[in-house]
Amino acid sequence: MACPDDHLAIDAFLEHMRIERAASAHTLAAYAKDLARYLAHLDASGRTLPAASGDDASAFVQSLGAEGLSARSQARTTSAVRQLHKFLVRERIAGADPTSLLSTPRLAHRLPTVLTREEVALLLEAREGDAPTRTRDRAMLQLMYA
Repeated sequence: MACPDDHLAIDAFLEHMRIERAASAHTLAAYAKDLARYLAHLDASGRTLPAASGDDASAFVQSLGAEGLSARSQARTTSAVRQLHKFLVRERIAGADPTSLLSTPRLAHRLPTVLTREEVALLLEAREGDAPTRTRDRAMLQLMYA
């Protein structure tokens, strides 16, 4: 079973996030869930938060992928664990940060959506405004499209 001090440390960290970092209620709820999962992982290994090692943190992050979590959820969970350990070091609850060498899962980059040729043609053919305004707008649109 996890050490009661571990739960108190997480509560103190979440309170720090709420007050000093102005984290939203959704962020706090997600972090609480993520850190409970981390604490369960440490507990299964017989470790406490202050005694966690880099291998413990790395194994936890690897287990997230094995559980089928998306890269975005893995990145959020990793961020929560990192911030927790930095907090523990700053508050002198732990002596070292085991997450200092931990790598974050890569997030896929989304490609921007683009206009179709037909949409661009319709945009360039828009007939609103007086002649000088239409000419100016058409020139700006052509320049941006090019």
